[in-house]
Amino acid sequence: MPAYGNHPFIIQYAMRAIETHSVDVTFFYVPQIVQALRYDALGYVERSIIETAKFSQLFAHQIIWNIKANAYKDEDSQIVRYILVAVKKPC
Repeated sequence: MPAYGNHPFIIQYAMRAIETHSVDVTFFYVPQIVQALRYDALGYVERSIIETAKFSQLFAHQIIWNIKANAYKDEDSQIVRYILVAVKKPC
């Protein structure tokens, strides 16, 4: 959260707490994890996603889908909300 100013100890604690749960439990927090990427200046959330995705293809798929689904502010996919990955729209 921006209120904590990307304090490294708080982010490390939060990510360590999430990583102690199984992938099945973490799966329910995919939308919140994707939203946390907005403020991930230190890369802890990104690292956690990559490490978790190595164990679960379903988790990886949901993360990718959620990033693409929330990348735009409007219905026409013209106004970018934030840039996490370079997403190309199919022709």
